Amino acid sequence: MRRTRIKRKPVGGQSYLFPPPGNYSYVALDVETTGLDSQNDRVLQLGVVLADEGLLPRWEGAVLIDPGTLVPPDVVRIHGLSNKYVDGCVSFALAGAWLTPLISNKCIIGHNIDFDLSFLAEEYKRSKIEFPYVTGIVDSLSMSRRLLPHLRRHRLQDVCIELDIEITQSHDACYDALASLSVVRTLLAREPDYIENLI
Repeated sequence: MRRTRIKRKPVGGQSYLFPPPGNYSYVALDVETTGLDSQNDRVLQLGVVLADEGLLPRWEGAVLIDPGTLVPPDVVRIHGLSNKYVDGCVSFALAGAWLTPLISNKCIIGHNIDFDLSFLAEEYKRSKIEFPYVTGIVDSLSMSRRLLPHLRRHRLQDVCIELDIEITQSHDACYDALASLSVVRTLLAREPDYIENLI
């Protein structure tokens, strides 16, 4: 089996470019945060990958966010985003304004996507921004648990190893978004009847 390799060019923290016009049906999404509590911790990085109807990636973007608080050292060891990287970056209010049109009226894909959405919901609330309407939610974690029940663990990296999807960097919002999109696309190729769950 040919290994699928996740490739991307590094995206700077202040990337506010918007995608060219196109038919983007899906958006893979990932966030990196200061901790695990959506009510008390903050988002540090947003990664977005827009995909077409065939779940092929067509555009990606990322942004670093100043959380306005200390990033705990144990969290820095996970994703490497210390305060020296994010201090002075944009607020979530600006990042949210960038994100809204990218995810509006699209189906959202992510790994343990409820985690990401819970953080986004709190950040939108703090910033007094209305969360956009989305057409559906697909969790690659739930898919892997259902379609790969033999796996002992269903972390994103574990699922990628099982599916022979190579990730060159983990705990980076764009890489993880690309990986979760690849997981969904690969699992659907094996189980095409699961496509009904994308709606």
